Amino acid sequence: MKWLRVANIEKYDVVGAFNEFDSLYWKKSNFSIKVGDIVYLYVGRPISKVMYKTLCTKDNCKSSEPEGQKDIKYWLENNSSGEYDCVELKLLQKYDGEGLSLNDLQQRSLINGNIQGAFKEQNYEELFEYITDKFDSAAINVDQLIEEYEIGTDEFKSGYEKELLIKARVNQGYFRDLLKSKYKQCCLCGVDDSGLLIASHIKPWSVSDKNEKVDINNGLLLCPNHDKLFDGGYISFDEFGNILVSKKLSERNKMFMNINRDMRVDINNQNRDYFEYHRKHIFK
Repeated sequence: MKWLRVANIEKYDVVGAFNEFDSLYWKKSNFSIKVGDIVYLYVGRPISKVMYKTLCTKDNCKSSEPEGQKDIKYWLENNSSGEYDCVELKLLQKYDGEGLSLNDLQQRSLINGNIQGAFKEQNYEELFEYITDKFDSAAINVDQLIEEYEIGTDEFKSGYEKELLIKARVNQGYFRDLLKSKYKQCCLCGVDDSGLLIASHIKPWSVSDKNEKVDINNGLLLCPNHDKLFDGGYISFDEFGNILVSKKLSERNKMFMNINRDMRVDINNQNRDYFEYHRKHIFK
């Protein structure tokens, strides 16, 4: 049996939890999920997308067990439900591609309204067939990429091209969705065409830990020009959020790249250390 369950990311950071753990206890509620069932997880607003494929490996757990408490730091609201019945969900696959947003599913007439509670395969056969195909296609693509790495040179397998590919995949997924929801346009110039916006890490991906890689406070939404300048260390921001411009950037190129001294970003306690890292290690 296949299920679709909802993850309320405003109450529980399921993305952070699955970045750290390969299995989680999930509240059973009144749904008869059994060992061996496939459970897809829909992450609610602001993501609004089916993101995870999991396998039920236990169906008689209690939230008070040690395994049920290991992810307590990811509860963004006090989890005051007391002890409750759980199932254990083992992560099989994360989906970073297109086509599984709430809007996509509605446009294809696979669902009406919002996704709430739990959907069961026998009641939504076309929906589950579509979701399954999306995950299966993505899995095939990953296998093909791995095969290409093995065929390629050692320099490619461990080099810059591989890092760019990984960054691109993350950029298409959760991190970019969060930044788009927060900023909606380039943080510096106001470009708002979604196809032109890039999720740029403040502390670079290559030196960030797995939590920093998807921390919304470690990101800016930038147009291609400003992403290139920021990533390359030609611009940064002081402790008050005012733009810093490298002496390596000529006045002529400042004009062409749309840089002016009035540009600024918001600095707060959550992103302050990331910007400090950028100033010390990336800014030229």
